[in-house]
Amino acid sequence: MSPVRIHGIQRPVHAEIVTIRGISGHADQNELLAWYNAIPQRPKTTFVVHGDPNASNTLAEKIRNIAPETKVLVPQFGDVYKD
Repeated sequence: MSPVRIHGIQRPVHAEIVTIRGISGHADQNELLAWYNAIPQRPKTTFVVHGDPNASNTLAEKIRNIAPETKVLVPQFGDVYKD
């Protein structure tokens, strides 16, 4: 996979990058939960990476409630994830 440029620095990619069509970048929590709940095959890990910490943690907890089989993480700056 090709590297990506972040803040002017080439970074190796260690993940699959996909574009999700049909969802607004401005969806509210209820819209995001409805969208997530409709996914036929949920991912084994979901990262909540947008919003202030309280909102992110609340959304993560709600996702855990509707998808207990999924690991839901709210990463912090500098966190590294290895599966």
